Amino acid sequence: MLIFSSAIVRMGVGFTCFAMIVSCSALGENESSAPPEARVSFSFGLERDQDGLAEFVTEVNDPDQARYRQFLSMSQSADRFGVDPDTAESVMSVLNQAGFDGDIEASGGLAVGSFSVSDAERFFGVAFDTTTTSSDLEKIVPRSQIQVPEALAENVTDVFGGEATLRQSSPVRSSGSGNSSPDDEPPCPVSAGSGPALSSTLGPLYGLTSLRNAGLTGKDVRVGLLEIDTFSKRALNLTAKCYGRKRQKVNLVSSNATKEQLNPTNQESSLDLVALGLAAPSLSDVTVIQFDGRSSIVFPLATVMDLQVKRSEALNILTISVSFCATSLTQDEEKMSEWLLMSAAATGLTVLASSGDTGSTGCYPSSQSLDLQYPAASPYTTSIGGTQLDDGSSGVIGQSVWNEGPQGDFAGGGGPNSRISRPEYQSVTGLQESVLQTPDVAFLASPRDVGPIAVCDPDVSCEFRTLAGTSATAPGVAGALALIIESFAVAGQNSQLGFLNRTIYRLASDDKTKDVFIDITKGNNDLFDVGCCTATDGYDMASGWGSIRFNRFAEEVAELTGN
Repeated sequence: MLIFSSAIVRMGVGFTCFAMIVSCSALGENESSAPPEARVSFSFGLERDQDGLAEFVTEVNDPDQARYRQFLSMSQSADRFGVDPDTAESVMSVLNQAGFDGDIEASGGLAVGSFSVSDAERFFGVAFDTTTTSSDLEKIVPRSQIQVPEALAENVTDVFGGEATLRQSSPVRSSGSGNSSPDDEPPCPVSAGSGPALSSTLGPLYGLTSLRNAGLTGKDVRVGLLEIDTFSKRALNLTAKCYGRKRQKVNLVSSNATKEQLNPTNQESSLDLVALGLAAPSLSDVTVIQFDGRSSIVFPLATVMDLQVKRSEALNILTISVSFCATSLTQDEEKMSEWLLMSAAATGLTVLASSGDTGSTGCYPSSQSLDLQYPAASPYTTSIGGTQLDDGSSGVIGQSVWNEGPQGDFAGGGGPNSRISRPEYQSVTGLQESVLQTPDVAFLASPRDVGPIAVCDPDVSCEFRTLAGTSATAPGVAGALALIIESFAVAGQNSQLGFLNRTIYRLASDDKTKDVFIDITKGNNDLFDVGCCTATDGYDMASGWGSIRFNRFAEEVAELTGN
């Protein structure tokens, strides 16, 4: 059984009934069907210097600039580019009087928190309804578009929120569960060359062996995962036991979700944790930030900004496997998300985003048109596409673009982002594109290669499931980068890597350093004949620049920094 993840597709805020909704409440002209005491999250974009922040991000993440990798602290970035204290105080006064429970997040650009439904209806003048999706998920949605209230118009430029999970659907028992009890423990899978044992194969393929031989394990490197699933300690223990792995220490942080609002399955969170260990089997310090998947990625990103203030909680790498159909984001939502991602880049936090599992049609199944998934579609994340291993008949392990077609509608995400102009650093790709191109690089994604992983859903017995997709790629790269960060820290060097893309494109386009990458020249990610995208020599929108040889990447970053 192969299981993949897909993008969250919001059918559009501002309508009472959506195409995927099978039941809607009967409403009077002004009657609201949402529970008045239920909480709904909101983010308010304040007057801030977003253009100035963008310029600074370029300066400190460009290898050709004198300030390369000289990052700010979160408080320094907020003071320099965020809202001024008087404006922040004025905005919070209005919000608090309206029943808002929240604060200015640490980057200094947004006020983030929640209202009760009844308070939100009074403040925005919009009714909220309860709807049920075809998967039996019950959610709260605003009846019309949320606008900046007149009381905040002078100091607030953006607003987003109002959609929330009210009740999750129950986990589905798989066909292999039989009549087993939830307390039963499945036998360990027989997987000589797949599953987490694949770590030994990836060592020489991705240049990890020499890093591991130097004693690097990812010690003291903090990695964060954004998740909409529950977390199962039991599943983690079972995987560790069966594959002889050290169990990761996981710190759970709630952003804007109660336990009832999380997806009841834990297969995504379990996969992400296993994928982290493919490159760094001994990585132990992981923070899982859980959020309501019906809201927005703005909210967990804001939580990450707050974590960065305390040295003991600050992350070195953030990996994001949860994704949204890029064209379903509102302009305000995207602008606030970009502010938070830029703030991460200004302060040295490396953000990796899985490119998606639906090829160049990122909004499938709601659409079979050329599209992308967000935040991989952002110019401030490193988008990680997917590969699969060749059969090895030649005696050399090679890779091609991950694509399950025509048997399945799954492939590594990638393509052009028509909403965003091409960043200057992508001028070296050789493609005649005037817009942002994704992915940037690629990592192993094929479920047949990654193999079985323990999943223990509530009230359902544990089982080993074969699941992967690009949900494995961002955590996989994060594990590899953790070894590099540790190596720099051990050597007494600046260990913050920051936003990687300018460094990646600089190295990949230089004949002297292009061997840092394993070029993927076979396969495509075109599932529905949209004409994009096929692997070729050099950069392409099916696999980016290919896969990273991480030992060489570490050497070149150190050289560029003067270490």
